[in-house]
Amino acid sequence: MIAAPSRVPALDGLRGVASLVVVVNHCLMTDPTLAAVAAGTGRAAPGTLAWSLAYTPLHLVWAGTEAVLLFFGFVLTGSATRDGFGWGSYYAQRLPRLYLPVWAALLVAAGSAAVVARGVPTGGTCRARCATRCCWAAPVSWTTRCGR
Repeated sequence: MIAAPSRVPALDGLRGVASLVVVVNHCLMTDPTLAAVAAGTGRAAPGTLAWSLAYTPLHLVWAGTEAVLLFFGFVLTGSATRDGFGWGSYYAQRLPRLYLPVWAALLVAAGSAAVVARGVPTGGTCRARCATRCCWAAPVSWTTRCGR
């Protein structure tokens, strides 16, 4: 009897494509029109690139939510259907691999925040003006968000 391979190259490729779609989604969400379309609060004008990406099959290029579901669906079901699978050993292998980089990134971010001067404005007027705008429409800074 031939042993089944532990990895299926086609599924690895599909997971790679799904992760690329998530990256494209994150990049395109910086466009205010696409962000509004994704949030369900706006529409793209017909004939524009945003319209083509939002309302045609090109939507698959930046279908981030669906790509995440596909990616994790294969990861979790692929692991859970193997012989001898146990959640304890699964988490013992996954948590250090996933959370050590997360904690390292948090430490770097906290260190950067402690070292870099931010000059955050205080007062309620800035928050009131910013609340009416999409704060992901442009690179976030206090000068662009609050007009200072």
